[in-house]
Amino acid sequence: MSRTPTPHIGVLMAALLMLSAAACQEGKGSAPAPADKPNAATDQAKPAQPNPAGDKAAPDAPDKAAAAAPTSKPASKPGSKPAPKPDNRPKKRSEAKPDKAIAQKDSYVFEYQTFKAKEQFQLHGKDETKVTVKTQIGDKTMEGTTETTGTTVMTIYVEEADKTRPTKVHHVYTDVREKQKDQGNTQRMRSPVSGKIYVIHYEDNGLKVTYRQGGAASPQETAQVTKDARLVHLSRQFFDMLPRRPLKPGETLKIKNKDVQTFAFENGAKVMSVQNPKFSFKEAREVDGREAGIFIMEFSAVMIEGPLTISVQLKGEIAFEIARGRLLRMRWEGPLTLTGKTQEGDKTIKIGGQGTSLQEQVLLYPEAMPDLP
Repeated sequence: MSRTPTPHIGVLMAALLMLSAAACQEGKGSAPAPADKPNAATDQAKPAQPNPAGDKAAPDAPDKAAAAAPTSKPASKPGSKPAPKPDNRPKKRSEAKPDKAIAQKDSYVFEYQTFKAKEQFQLHGKDETKVTVKTQIGDKTMEGTTETTGTTVMTIYVEEADKTRPTKVHHVYTDVREKQKDQGNTQRMRSPVSGKIYVIHYEDNGLKVTYRQGGAASPQETAQVTKDARLVHLSRQFFDMLPRRPLKPGETLKIKNKDVQTFAFENGAKVMSVQNPKFSFKEAREVDGREAGIFIMEFSAVMIEGPLTISVQLKGEIAFEIARGRLLRMRWEGPLTLTGKTQEGDKTIKIGGQGTSLQEQVLLYPEAMPDLP
């Protein structure tokens, strides 16, 4: 599931399925329903099926054995109050403090502090894509609309770090899920990483991903965790794009195409080109209680995914903490266009589509580490 402006993979796969369906209808009369096809990738992402034996009990029925069992907690003394527990639960997105306008200075000096051991932050991400896709074989045309919504709640905890970078990081995936609406049908999927904790070891020859309790993660999980491993370095990447001088509100900044590609697209995105980038420092604002610079980034990009060429035009607003150099918020929005062509026997199938893409990431920096499950 995307963390950056890459068009949502669910929409791309839906477009590819329409290509396949068009070929089936042309060659065989009808396409089999997607649910009838076993798919290893999607099957792994689905939540576990309920146990028929366990479902016989009413879900709300009281557990008599548990109720009768004595508690292990000692009785409280009369008049005593239990000691308050530290509030170290994961923060909700709604708990972020509202933005506040602040008096503008003539200029601002941005600093960056390397992540240290025991630091952490939480990511609340949401991405929405809506695309209307048309496929054509000769004079026959199929059309359908696909909407995909993905949500991510996760904590990144730095366990170890050297002077330049984190060297051992925990990814705590609280909830990662996706909903796809296609031709009136709704499918909900839970990512295989959801509800799990992984440890990323930064080694000289690359990353090593293991479960927290030990053992190598599956290839599918490793691929997702490796993509998300860039998040702990993203603040540094953004800081490196800024000039090493005071910046004035309203100032237009120079930026290179390759810097936009490195910052804005997750690992594995097959970006052919980034064009017409624009970058500016809009103003200073208080974001979640921290003084931040608000930056505007615009660009167009062309990507390849299978037989599809995807063109996007995106505008992003980025909130970046001035004192410590931490990304606080990113929002990307803009139109996208799909074009493609493939061959089925002697038939040429053409595909086209237009839609919109919206991605938003809110990053929170609580003081206390949430309890690990």
